[in-house]
Amino acid sequence: MPELGGKIKTVSAAEYTCSPRPNPQGQRETSPCLSHQLPLTGRAIHALIVGPRSTPYEGGLFHFLLKCPPDYPIRPPRVRLMTTDGGAVRFGPNLYADGKVCLSILG
Repeated sequence: MPELGGKIKTVSAAEYTCSPRPNPQGQRETSPCLSHQLPLTGRAIHALIVGPRSTPYEGGLFHFLLKCPPDYPIRPPRVRLMTTDGGAVRFGPNLYADGKVCLSILG
């Protein structure tokens, strides 16, 4: 990864893609991303979503933080989009510039 200006790095989406290994027995198997795996700590889950092809988000990396309350699934998780450039970017009507994610319209 080349460094630009000392702080910003160019990252390809392929570096963050994990494909499940083939499993002839039909059992689910996880595929760790090793050095790129995001941490799972307590009730907090980090998720990295790669923008889908043929969309304006293609190749983008979108970091979300999900926090599950102690009484989950009775109460929904809180979700925050961490990729907002300090509140300067808003990607859609249910993704606010401060990172809040509105889950009520997602069904």
